[in-house]
Amino acid sequence: TGLENRRPGQLSAGQQQRVAVARALAPEPEVLLLDEPFSALDSVTKARLESEIMEVQEFYRGSIVLVTHDLAEAYRLSSSLAVYEAGTVLQCGPREELASSPANRKVARLMGMRNCLDGRIAEIGDGGVWVTVSGLEGRLRASANGHRGLSAGQPVTVGIHPEHVSLSAAPGENTIQGSLDRKVEAITSASCHFRLDGPAGEAPVLEAVFLNSGARSLAAGQQCYLHLPPEHLAVMPDRPAA
Repeated sequence: TGLENRRPGQLSAGQQQRVAVARALAPEPEVLLLDEPFSALDSVTKARLESEIMEVQEFYRGSIVLVTHDLAEAYRLSSSLAVYEAGTVLQCGPREELASSPANRKVARLMGMRNCLDGRIAEIGDGGVWVTVSGLEGRLRASANGHRGLSAGQPVTVGIHPEHVSLSAAPGENTIQGSLDRKVEAITSASCHFRLDGPAGEAPVLEAVFLNSGARSLAAGQQCYLHLPPEHLAVMPDRPAA
């Protein structure tokens, strides 16, 4: 309201994007294609337009295909995700499935699972899968989470999102020791990179994201126990997705 007599060039980028969405919806299409709809928008305008797209989803009866390079944006707005690279769909399914059970290391990386460690399956049982990780002593347990076709001795990748790594007061199952290598602070959280303790050789690095209030006391070189919850550990075969 109040902008109906303006020329397109007299509208802001955010207003032009909103008009474009309205024009696309006017003929009631079966499929609405949104190709990077929030590019070149400031954070406030982007948040507002995202909210309006969510409102559109409530009444629009067709399908919406959203193309984006922003993982967080895709997760917020979509119920299903397809990870696409070099002309191939690497994995497609419900967003929760791709986030927790990526098909391979490449999908895991694209889904924000920045901790990917080389390992080998030591045992498979009712309690899950036990994996020995290169450069670490002991084993990690991953709860059974839909991974099939795995066998003892098979080389695999063990992955976990940085947000699921927590600090522990003492050693225990799925708890490993490491020293803080560097800390990068954002507005509300801090990304902490730990060099893990293990046999001689190159030590693996694990990233954890903590609230600033919990990370403020951590200093470079400090020894910490890091807990990797079994229910959040993904075990991926070391082969491309089918």
